Amino acid sequence: MPGEISKHQLAGIKKTLGHDYLAEKERKKQKRRERAAQVKTKGEKHKSRKQEIEELVELELELEEGGGDE
Repeated sequence: MPGEISKHQLAGIKKTLGHDYLAEKERKKQKRRERAAQVKTKGEKHKSRKQEIEELVELELELEEGGGDE
């Protein structure tokens, strides 16, 4: 019947009215903060990997220099 709200529409309206937008906004902010912390951690890991590679290169150069003297 035109003019009446179907059960499906009524359920959608109730869901919309019952939704806590502020809580969702806070959850999204928290997720962004967590992702930012992970990116920072990934950057630190990358930096440590870079340092590790540099140390290995230096060690390899020292071994090559030492091996050539023998």
